[in-house]
Amino acid sequence: MLNFTRSLSLELGDHKIRVNAIAPDYTVTPGLRGNITGPVDESTWIHPTPAQEDATARRLPLGRCGVDHECGSVAVFLASRMSSYVTGTVIPVDGGAWASCGWLRDSAGKWTLTGDIVEP
Repeated sequence: MLNFTRSLSLELGDHKIRVNAIAPDYTVTPGLRGNITGPVDESTWIHPTPAQEDATARRLPLGRCGVDHECGSVAVFLASRMSSYVTGTVIPVDGGAWASCGWLRDSAGKWTLTGDIVEP
């Protein structure tokens, strides 16, 4: 998607068309909660256990999953005049997942390279 976004921004820039992409990760969706067929019914969603929530928090600098409106806010920004000079980029809406790739918080909250964590 990165290369496709960049290529399209080059092709369409002369026509004053901006091309950007949003890259969500760890965002609460029906599929993430086990609702892989319709209709979407939040009361039937599978909720993570405390251990699963802790594992997610240890991988992400913001310490939680994202929610749909956070991706929507980036889309609104990209559609607005505030981003009039933004093109050819992919914006990660991922709580820092891309930035922390290869790093994990230990139980004391210290960031360590994955595989190097020694729990007390």
